[in-house]
Amino acid sequence: MPRKPADPRTEALLQQLLERSGMSPAQLAQWMLNGGLNQTFQTGPQPAAAVFPDPPAEPLLIRLKVQLDGAKPAIWRRLEVRGDLTMADLHDVLQAAMGWTDSHLHRFWLGPKKQIWRGPHLTNDLDDDEFGDDPGVGEEADLRVDQILRSPKDRLFYTYDFGDSWQHTITVENVRTATEDDPRARCLAGKNACPLEDCGGVGGHEEILELLRTDPTRRSWREELVNWVPPQWDPLTFDVDEANQAINLIGAHPLAALGAPELHPALDDLIDRLDSGDVDSFTGLLVLALDPTVREVSDEQVRDAVRPWQLFLTLAGEDGIPLTSAGWMRPAVVEQIARELGVDQWWIGKTNREDLTAPVARLREHVMELGLLRKFKGNLVRTPRGRAIDGHPDYLWELLADSLLTTGRDGDTGARFEQNAAAASLVHIAAGHPIGQETNAAVATLLTRSGWSINGGPIDRHEIPYLGWTADVIAWVGPVERPRGLRSTPPTAAQRALAATALIVD
Repeated sequence: MPRKPADPRTEALLQQLLERSGMSPAQLAQWMLNGGLNQTFQTGPQPAAAVFPDPPAEPLLIRLKVQLDGAKPAIWRRLEVRGDLTMADLHDVLQAAMGWTDSHLHRFWLGPKKQIWRGPHLTNDLDDDEFGDDPGVGEEADLRVDQILRSPKDRLFYTYDFGDSWQHTITVENVRTATEDDPRARCLAGKNACPLEDCGGVGGHEEILELLRTDPTRRSWREELVNWVPPQWDPLTFDVDEANQAINLIGAHPLAALGAPELHPALDDLIDRLDSGDVDSFTGLLVLALDPTVREVSDEQVRDAVRPWQLFLTLAGEDGIPLTSAGWMRPAVVEQIARELGVDQWWIGKTNREDLTAPVARLREHVMELGLLRKFKGNLVRTPRGRAIDGHPDYLWELLADSLLTTGRDGDTGARFEQNAAAASLVHIAAGHPIGQETNAAVATLLTRSGWSINGGPIDRHEIPYLGWTADVIAWVGPVERPRGLRSTPPTAAQRALAATALIVD
């Protein structure tokens, strides 16, 4: 039936909500579902830039009570922070002390009156990336904590995750002059665990608590919730030592004291996202993965490792590899590649058609992805890069290593996720962990604990081999004959070396 025209007044109101909130339509819809309409938006002009007092002559030590609004039972933290921290630093402290993973946008709202989404607020770099020109009253990175919070009962409000809309009230309990012995920040006390990321806000958190109370065995739970809630998670516990460990790790590289080489940005990004409980174990993996002896590989091992890609360059030669009218390689060529690489020994069915021999088709796709071959007048011909690399296994080795942590996209969330997954997989492989389901499961758990999810649920181990080219390339670098049904296999020296090489920036 015809769709009823929208009421112009409704459309005008929605447009005003979008403009005043600074949210995308999807974020606004989620905010409304989470009860955001209980708070009215301010109409009229946005707040002008505020005038903040100069920092005090001596830095203050400020004791704060941080309360997660609406949580029952109450979730709170008591913190001491130096006043000479920036508000951007305070954001990092709040994330660490509460137990969030810093996977979403956030915003500080100035007190003393609580005016979420309509009162004066501070901006940050992510605001600029997401919303463009933002009408804030100051920049987090430019303001000190003791320019905003400096007297008992001063209040500040903090929103984390514009979808789930976790609201925090921050209240000053005590102020004194800081000494040189006072740490930048520390947690003094707290109550109850941080809610799970992306659980649907306070309402979703309460649903999980009720399920845990009424059916701790989880037998009556929906499947997505069984997979979503970690078995070991206890919402009624809080460990102040773990909170302080997370605070102390802010800005610290796990390998800083080990003289580690410069790491690929994708690995640095993964390290920054790690759950505090995973830092020690992951650091242990990195120590093994970045041992210089792991990258030591002989010329013969390099030649054998790059052989699948070199085979395509050799077959292309000067004239190219002929294609059928449908764009596939001809059966005789497919059969030759499958035979020389041993695919015919383990692939199901005949190996003379590219569209029915997935390993050969994927390898051809990667050769073209690397820019070694291109289609030209019905043939696959070498590109200038392909001609330069042809016959130089060491150059081809470096090209493969460089490709393991790159994606076809430029910096979007999906690309970051693929890079995080690839980096985690490569660290495990370079450290000598088996290739297969065991490592895929460990990587999936690590990514989930780092704040990643797929369709709102935890990462499944079966997703890992299909993220980017990492699994394909590592498999082709390994032994030619891959036995069927083998769930996990130890990595070869070449596989470990290539994985380790990809993790380091020369």
